[in-house]
Amino acid sequence: MTYLVLLIVLSAVTYRVSRFIVLDSLIDEPRNWVLSWLEMHPKWYWLKLLELLGCPWCITIWVAAATVAIQDQLIVGMPVPIWSWLAVATGSLVFWGYIDKE
Repeated sequence: MTYLVLLIVLSAVTYRVSRFIVLDSLIDEPRNWVLSWLEMHPKWYWLKLLELLGCPWCITIWVAAATVAIQDQLIVGMPVPIWSWLAVATGSLVFWGYIDKE
């Protein structure tokens, strides 16, 4: 798999997982429970997590980090430099912008 194709695939995976976490109705009930629990505990770190879980742009950065880390462990022989994390996050934001036009 070429490096460009790998970045595109990882970007698509990152988009889909990020969208699932933030917007998909399949997990509305558990997501709403977690968000309401976080709102009831007003410590700064819970409020930051609450902000993170409601922001597609924010969650994408962390999902991209996990995607690149998992890929790095699973695909042997394909070294991925750390800047790939940002490339995958940016690529997934292209999907966000194109598919979920606001």
